[in-house]
Amino acid sequence: NWRFIFPFSYVFHEEKMVISKRKVLDITAGEYKVPAILNLQVWDSDRIAPNDFIGTLSLELCCMPRGARSWRRCMMQKQLGLENTIDLFSVRRTRGWWSFSNFKSSKAVTTGYVEAELYLLTEEEAKLMPAGLGRKEPNALPKPYRPEYKFRVWMAPLYLLNHVLCKTHRKKALTCLFFTAMCLFFFIALYSVPVFIIKRIIGAK
Repeated sequence: NWRFIFPFSYVFHEEKMVISKRKVLDITAGEYKVPAILNLQVWDSDRIAPNDFIGTLSLELCCMPRGARSWRRCMMQKQLGLENTIDLFSVRRTRGWWSFSNFKSSKAVTTGYVEAELYLLTEEEAKLMPAGLGRKEPNALPKPYRPEYKFRVWMAPLYLLNHVLCKTHRKKALTCLFFTAMCLFFFIALYSVPVFIIKRIIGAK
């Protein structure tokens, strides 16, 4: 769990966000109106090699896709093109799952999913309900549950196999195991039946 806070000004009748920015030769900062788009990125933090870019998510707050109830529904809605849009400035609050994409070879590839909850507050409401960044006070978010165990290098493949077979792809793994057992049974039967028939013909025991 991690909280981000983005204060900004918004013009409702133009559906634009107002930002103040000073250029190099300007004495005072000028105001610019841009679409209210929330851009999120996910990076894999690596201690040795450079950080790897995983994916990005862009949500136009006045016309954003409604979050799915689960990451599986999010995947199905995106594949079938059944995404509905909502106006965050009207609903003021939404929660759900959204997909991150990585544009490789000019094609968008889904690289992951995130569960997020978006609140839209006025300046007065934000003062009445203060909140801290990340997991800090006030109104701190609970820490995520992570089981404690001693990590061993030689146990890593078993943890990965358990996660892939038993949690993520349980049905596919059981189906593959069933068909493998059936194929093995038919192979043994086809190998044994001719030998048995020949022995019966020649009268061998």
